[in-house]
Amino acid sequence: RFEDVSGIIHLSDTLVARDLEFKIRDNKFSVDGSFMNFHGWISGKPVILRGKSDLSCGKLEPEKLFPPADRPGSGSAGKHALKFPADVSVDVNLKVDHFVYKTFEARNISGTLCYKPGVLDFNTLNLSALDGAVSGNGLLAQNRNTSFVARGHFGLEDINIKKAFEAFRNFGQDFIKAENLAGKLSGSVSVLIPADSLFRPDIKSITAEGKFIIANGGLIDFGPVKELSSFISISELETIRFEKLENDFFIRTNTLYLPQMDVRSSAADLAINGKHSFDSE
Repeated sequence: RFEDVSGIIHLSDTLVARDLEFKIRDNKFSVDGSFMNFHGWISGKPVILRGKSDLSCGKLEPEKLFPPADRPGSGSAGKHALKFPADVSVDVNLKVDHFVYKTFEARNISGTLCYKPGVLDFNTLNLSALDGAVSGNGLLAQNRNTSFVARGHFGLEDINIKKAFEAFRNFGQDFIKAENLAGKLSGSVSVLIPADSLFRPDIKSITAEGKFIIANGGLIDFGPVKELSSFISISELETIRFEKLENDFFIRTNTLYLPQMDVRSSAADLAINGKHSFDSE
C-alpha cells in the first residue's frame, strides 16, 4: 500500500522518476532515477531491469516496512529460502536520515549500493551511531545452492561501548554486560560470514580480524575480576579504570584469539593473552 504519492513519472520502455515521493507504512521515500527495460520486465519478458537512482528516506524502520506477516517463512507453510532476483541490475545512491531497528539507531546514513544478479555490493557507507561513527565497504552474495556469504571491512571511531552492548542486547551472552563496561572503541575489522538460505549465520565458520583501541575504559563491578581479591584490595577491583587498551584480534575456527597485550589500569599492570571459544571455553 502506497500513500501520499507525488512527483513526475515518464513511462515508456524506460521508466523515469523525478521528485517521486511516497510513503509505505510510515516510511517515507524519495526517488530520482531511470530504469531501462521496465515495460518488458513488468510484463514478464526475459529481460533485465537496469537502473540508476537516488533514494532517500527521512526515517527508516524495517520492522514497520516488513512486519512479521510479510516476512519469508512467517506463514503456516513454513520457512522458505530467500532468493535474490536474477533479472534486476541497479545502482543506488542511498541516504537515510534516521534508521531504527529494535534497540539500534543510526543517523546520517549514506553510501552507494550496486546490485547485480546474485550480488549486493555497498561502498563508501558512512553512518553515525552509538555516539561515534562507522564507515565501510562490503558485499552480500548468494551461492548457487541459495546459501549466502557476507564480507566487509569497517572502520569504527569513538563508539560508546556501554551503549553498543545495550543496543545489541549484550550480543547474546551474559558473561559481561553493558553495566560492566565503559569507554570509547575505535579500530577496524574485516569479517567473512557464511549463512544458510534463510540468512542464518554459520557462527562456527565466521572469520574476522582487526585492531581495536579502547580509550578511557572501565571495568565496573565485574564478578570474575573480584576473584583476584586475594592479591588486590577489593575496593580497587570494584571499578578498574585504564586510559588506553590497544590490541589486534582474530576469529578462526569458532575461537577468538587475543595476542599478548599490556594492560595498565588503576588496579594493576598486567600482561594478557589468550583465546575464548564461542562454546564458552
